[in-house]
Amino acid sequence: METTAGNSRLMDWGRALLEELGANDFRAGQSTSNNIGVMLQPASYSERGSHQEFAAVLDKFSFRDDVRRMDLARVWAFILNVKKAVARTDGAIAELGVYRGHSSALLSHYAEQYARTMYLIDTFTGFSDEQLERGQTEDVKEAFRDTSLDSARETVGDYFNNRWIIGRFPDCVTEDLENERFCFVSIDTDLYAPIMDGLKFFYPRLNDGGVILVHDYSSELWPGATDAVDDFCNEMGLTPVLLPDFGGSAVLTRLPRSAQPESGRKRRKSSSLDRIAALKSELATVQAYADERGKLWERLDREGVALSEAQALAAERAQKMDALQATVTEVQALAAQRTRQIDELQNALDDAQELAIRRVREINRLQTALDNVQSTIITRTTQLHRTQTALEEAQRLAADRAVELGKVYAALETAQKLAIERWEEIEGLRKLTKAED
Repeated sequence: METTAGNSRLMDWGRALLEELGANDFRAGQSTSNNIGVMLQPASYSERGSHQEFAAVLDKFSFRDDVRRMDLARVWAFILNVKKAVARTDGAIAELGVYRGHSSALLSHYAEQYARTMYLIDTFTGFSDEQLERGQTEDVKEAFRDTSLDSARETVGDYFNNRWIIGRFPDCVTEDLENERFCFVSIDTDLYAPIMDGLKFFYPRLNDGGVILVHDYSSELWPGATDAVDDFCNEMGLTPVLLPDFGGSAVLTRLPRSAQPESGRKRRKSSSLDRIAALKSELATVQAYADERGKLWERLDREGVALSEAQALAAERAQKMDALQATVTEVQALAAQRTRQIDELQNALDDAQELAIRRVREINRLQTALDNVQSTIITRTTQLHRTQTALEEAQRLAADRAVELGKVYAALETAQKLAIERWEEIEGLRKLTKAED
């Protein structure tokens, strides 16, 4: 029944898609209409055969909601960014704004695959009144109330590493969440306040190389989402990378701390101080150089060091510096080689995991076939027992019939003897009668 219902929903979705295509004159040679665009799958998937889990996670992302299958840009944004994040840094995965659980189902898949803790945070009753923005309509206030914790759990599924947190963020933050470090975070709460609270909470807890993906940034449906990301990025000196998914997501990446830019306010406040400090540093450098040259000349005068010897000393220092630079270059090359080897090992590990998954599926198929063969053998054995029982019953019946037939033959022989005796008596009577005549 579930398969039939799923096929029915898919057929309804297909008819709606055809109507949309027809309504927008979506002809051969065109790739877009007002609402729908045809896209190529990533070459890593279509040409190289990577990300073989795509079909499975797409099913999780679109559970009982086939229209979500159209938002392939968002699905691939999750897949590529999550796998990259877990490959280059430690930490948990989290989603703030679970709603019905579709994207959380996708993220939970990778949290289990890479043995990461997954935090799922939501009120599961729609927007909190305290976080609503001024002037929002009743429709907005009532949005996203068509969910519950039970329905979200059903969509996401049962994963050992999942941690469900219910309540208004950040009031619902637990001690474990407070002390956690993260590699990937999805924020999908639409409004300014929870998005800003989420960014302020999660970004400082994001490991170097970690990713935050904020939904609805450029959708123009939720201006609070845009304002929250812009204000946070201006404060932190960050630049979001924008994605072309249906909701217009924005991606923030945590740079290594040594490479992180200063916040905008700090840059404006310290620009003149930095200039003064730079001038003082240059002056100190010039003074130190002058002092060093003076000491050198004093040493030359005092010890009578010849200029040729000083030049030889300088050349020796230059050779040592060249050797040191060559060593540094070799170390950098070695580090780059090790980085490539680590990437290759990670790719090999990913391939091995995917191969293991395929082998498990093959084993499951073989086990099913073996179960079917065993069931057939049991059925044939039962039929054989029944046939054997029927044959034995027929043999017993034949024996009974043989006994009865033997009795009939014996009775017939007795009747024949009796008939002969009667015939002989009759013949004797006939002869006696003739003799009397």
